[in-house]
Amino acid sequence: NSIPGSTRDWIEYSKTKDNKIIHLIDTPGLNPLSDKLYDKDIISYIRSNISKGAIIIFVVEVNNEFSEIDSEILKIIRKFNLNIILIINKVDNKKLEMKAHNYSKFGLSNVFCTSCTHNLGFNKLNSHLFEKSSLVTKDDDEIKNNELLIGVYGKPNVGKSTFINTFLGFKRFQTGNTPGLT
Repeated sequence: NSIPGSTRDWIEYSKTKDNKIIHLIDTPGLNPLSDKLYDKDIISYIRSNISKGAIIIFVVEVNNEFSEIDSEILKIIRKFNLNIILIINKVDNKKLEMKAHNYSKFGLSNVFCTSCTHNLGFNKLNSHLFEKSSLVTKDDDEIKNNELLIGVYGKPNVGKSTFINTFLGFKRFQTGNTPGLT
């Protein structure tokens, strides 16, 4: 992608644990306050492609102040009437854990603090997500029930792809300090 600071592709991957499957979608960073056509297209695409019964993971970075962009993203995803899980990313120590309480103003009941760098918070999150999954593998090739679809949303550069890599347990998506690398 030639647009600096942007991820424009939806990247999908499934994860299996204890014969249960969840399907993750890493979405482009959202900026609902932007007047740029590609930002409007992303929001329009999300609105037209979100699945009923999906879980939305809303990723924020603990060191970023609560912003108007975050507030607008939350307004958009709340309109889907789906289960929203707030991930407060980059919570590497107790001081940052205390700072994460600032995000209680979102009013979301499912909140997890994670640190991709130190692999913190993922066991609890894994348990929660796989508990919600109704997709069970019968054999190696046969699947029954419905798939748990999880969309990962947030503004650009909060660590959505790094979060998914850590959640999956391996580097599925290329990440780094360069904005828009995914």
